[in-house]
Amino acid sequence: MLVFDLGMNDGTDSEYYLSKGAKVVGVDANPVSCDQVRFKLSDAVKDGRLIVVHAAIARDCNPIGFFKCHKNDHWCSIDKVWASRDGSTVDYITIAGTTVDHLIEAYGKPEYIKCDIEDAEYIVIEQLTKYGWKPNYISVEDCYRGPEYIKSLQAIGYNRFQLVEQSQFPRGSSGPMGSELNLGGWLAPGDFLYCYHTVVREVSGKRIAPHHQWFDIHATVSS
Repeated sequence: MLVFDLGMNDGTDSEYYLSKGAKVVGVDANPVSCDQVRFKLSDAVKDGRLIVVHAAIARDCNPIGFFKCHKNDHWCSIDKVWASRDGSTVDYITIAGTTVDHLIEAYGKPEYIKCDIEDAEYIVIEQLTKYGWKPNYISVEDCYRGPEYIKSLQAIGYNRFQLVEQSQFPRGSSGPMGSELNLGGWLAPGDFLYCYHTVVREVSGKRIAPHHQWFDIHATVSS
């Protein structure tokens, strides 16, 4: 099984996917994170089970600006406003850009794509729409764009959704993936939207969930 870990950060998720027997392509824009993961998971890198790609998911493969947040590594982003929230100071660097279709052409079609790329998940959905192919499973980190993500994923054919509260797992971990998720937790789009707007955000996108909780939106295709 091939997994794309987009927003690899400290490699916690990549390490988990490797433990499940997956081959992982871990992509992160932060050069420090990439170096740390290459050291931490050096055996997996050496035997080819983990490929670390230092790049930002972008609309093309040209160099792109990236903002490193001093306060919280999880807030680093290609969006300066996102990276500098709460008055955080940032460093600006230029790194390589990459696209989902480029990654697929280079490494193959994944069974699951995890997207945690700080307000740029919509780029992944856009590129899957244009590419004309989608993985069996995908997850995106919830943010103010959550309602937009759900509608966009439904538009490209995802018809079962599940809400996973990340805060129940160790810090930096997104938790179970794909077929490991609770079979009874998958909901049709209408039922999922009702759940989402009751638990996480209003239709307007205004957050109603407690701030100590954060969520991933998982989607799959069922026959």
